[in-house]
Amino acid sequence: MHQVFKLQKRVVRVMYGVGPRFSCRSLYRKFNILPIACQYILPSMLFIVDNQKDFLTNAYANSFDTRNKNRLYLPGCSAIVYIYLF
Repeated sequence: MHQVFKLQKRVVRVMYGVGPRFSCRSLYRKFNILPIACQYILPSMLFIVDNQKDFLTNAYANSFDTRNKNRLYLPGCSAIVYIYLF
């Protein structure tokens, strides 16, 4: 994946005629290009948003009314990861 990302940056730099030390971040924003990692993350997050009813929230695991009750419930997760439902 890292090699593909480097290749994507090289292609963007060649397309817009900038040097090899020019940051691609501004080019990505200016021309609405998603970096390769974001092209994987975006559909995954859209799937979760579109199918919220299929996922459990912390209200399922906790009988108390807490501030985090609308966050997704991640059973058996050793790292604390919070995904907010908007």
